[in-house]
Amino acid sequence: MEKDTPNINNAAHDNMEWWKAKKAEQKARVAAMNAEEKMAANDAFQDLSTEAEGAAEWTEAQWDGFKAKVSKWWNASEVAVDKAI
Repeated sequence: MEKDTPNINNAAHDNMEWWKAKKAEQKARVAAMNAEEKMAANDAFQDLSTEAEGAAEWTEAQWDGFKAKVSKWWNASEVAVDKAI
């Protein structure tokens, strides 16, 4: 039988991908917290480059967190499909 998703019936693989996404989400959350601390500790009038760097890191961390949440959501649906099959 031909399948659209090669791992649709492999619950172990789907669970592993869910955990990888969960770890990536946590890593992004920690990076965002570090970036927020960097922005808070900096006086914008004294060092605008550090402020901009902190803002860029925060934005990147938020994007990584969003991608990880989408990946986690997608993998959770694969797990649900595997259980239903």
